[in-house]
Amino acid sequence: MSEFKTLYADAKEIQASFERIENLLKQNELAKIELQKEYLQRKSMLEPERPPISFDETWNCKYEKGIVHIRKYGHIPFLDLKHRDRNYYYSVNDYYMKSLLYAIQKSNMPICFSLAYVLIVQYFADKSQRDFDNQYKKFIFDALKNSKLILNDSWENLSYSEAGALDRKNPRTEIYIGARNQKDVIDTFLPG
Repeated sequence: MSEFKTLYADAKEIQASFERIENLLKQNELAKIELQKEYLQRKSMLEPERPPISFDETWNCKYEKGIVHIRKYGHIPFLDLKHRDRNYYYSVNDYYMKSLLYAIQKSNMPICFSLAYVLIVQYFADKSQRDFDNQYKKFIFDALKNSKLILNDSWENLSYSEAGALDRKNPRTEIYIGARNQKDVIDTFLPG
């Protein structure tokens, strides 16, 4: 019986530790968003001739040879907590979706893909374990749809793939969007 009590106590301790770490990660992501907003606000104060910007400027969008290439310096959020913490989920979704939407709209993309293929490649600075299924990607597809870059993000209109690679000097996220029949061309951007 004492072995069971020990195992139960260990499981409770592990669960409590997991919840503390999850809360720290949430606080970190929300603090990062607030710092980015504050940075941009102060930057616009130093450059009064420039129109005020309210979203993250780390997105870069371009269109070339029928393929849209979007680059984000750094990574997309790692916690998708829609079912456990809706306030966190909506705060993160709102910020990242609007910042990506703003970058796409600012780029004046001349195309809308009715049957789209999206490739997301993340370059990490180290070999730490990262699970793609724990990452928050909904904002990407929402921004692509709301910008009218893709017609719809339903299963009938959208296919996507993900990959990861090591780049110690330049961690980033690369997103490639094209017509579904361009999948073979887009997949040439896969690392390795």
